[in-house]
Formats: sequence, C-alpha cells, structure tokens
Amino acid sequence: MKHLKFFIFTFFFCCVSVISSAQNKPSVQLAPGQKFSWEEYKTAKSQYIVDCAKLSRKESEKFFPLYKELYQKKRYINSNARKLCREYSQDGNITKQEYLSMIDSLCQAKIDIANLEKEYVDKFKKILPAEKLYKALKADEDFDSEILKQMQKPKQE
Repeated sequence: MKHLKFFIFTFFFCCVSVISSAQNKPSVQLAPGQKFSWEEYKTAKSQYIVDCAKLSRKESEKFFPLYKELYQKKRYINSNARKLCREYSQDGNITKQEYLSMIDSLCQAKIDIANLEKEYVDKFKKILPAEKLYKALKADEDFDSEILKQMQKPKQE
C-alpha cells in the first residue's frame, strides 16, 4: 500500500510529454522539474495512442469519447474500492474481518474493471479495425509502462 501511495504521489507531480521518434513507435519522455498537469498527461497519452495506432482523425473522433468514458468508469470503481480501504485504515486497528473486506473489495474492483474493459473492447471493435484496436490498447499500456520505467531511473546530476 505504501508503494502504491508513493507511486500515485510521484506520478501526479511529474509532467508528461510525448516526443515522436524517427522510428514507427513514439517515445515517452518525462519533463523534469515541471509540475504535473492531468490535462497535459491525458493529451500526451491520447497523442501517443494516435501515433502508435496510426488513427485517422475520423477514427480518433469515434474512439476517444468511448475511451474517456471507459476510464471515467474505471476510476470510479477504483475510487470506491480505495475509499473502503481508507475508511477501515483510519484508526489503525484493523480487524481480520475488515482486512478480508478490503481484499474482497479490491478483488471485486479488478473483476468489475475486467468486465467493463471487455464491454468497451466490444464497442471499440465496431469503430476500429482489429490491428488498430490492438495497437491502441497496447499503446495505452505502453505509455504508463514507459513512464514508470523513467520514474525508476536514477536521477543524473
């Protein structure tokens, strides 16, 4: 839990920018020393997905409203699970039953998110060709993965 809190704290105070490389796959770069902007992050991630999947303007206009809707719902599910964990954790005296409830809540959130993702993948299939959809979903994962790698690199002074 401490690692998750550290990650969230660190992540939200990093600025994300996307720089296209000369190759087919764009690169992800953190801009050191700048405050994190959630809007800049979302814009950079969207552009990264567009670049990796080579989405046309028309495809992007259909894809991103659904994509944003999916992520709002995922955030809501995760938020509710974390809220329960925070409620139990406030006084520091957590019972065995409360731990079991927190575990069940977190597991249920993962199941709910998996079901939600499946539902939205079916919707995405109706608007994007299979290859572009695969590349868009992979880019979504790769973007955050690349940021994590950069955050773990030791600072060069």
